[in-house]
Amino acid sequence: MVVLLRYRVREECLSEAAEVRRVFFAAQRAANDPAARYRAFREPDGRTFVHLAEFSGADAHKRFLATPHFQAYAEGLKRVCEDGPQTVDLELVETTDS
Repeated sequence: MVVLLRYRVREECLSEAAEVRRVFFAAQRAANDPAARYRAFREPDGRTFVHLAEFSGADAHKRFLATPHFQAYAEGLKRVCEDGPQTVDLELVETTDS
């Protein structure tokens, strides 16, 4: 299961957004959950971010959404976003992975 998250940060909130993201990623790393992989990417405009969250299944996704650090992250994004966040559940149709 893969979820794409996309949002644009208000110019005046870039520093706050970076801190919110840093705290979230530190907590997610500390959780050391092998059923969840989370990556963030920045688009060339410097304000739009795309995250890919990969989960071993629906149960792992539900557990992730219930974590305090994800809840805090979601609230933090609401404060700093100009647009979004929007999420899309993706279906893998092909891969080069073995």
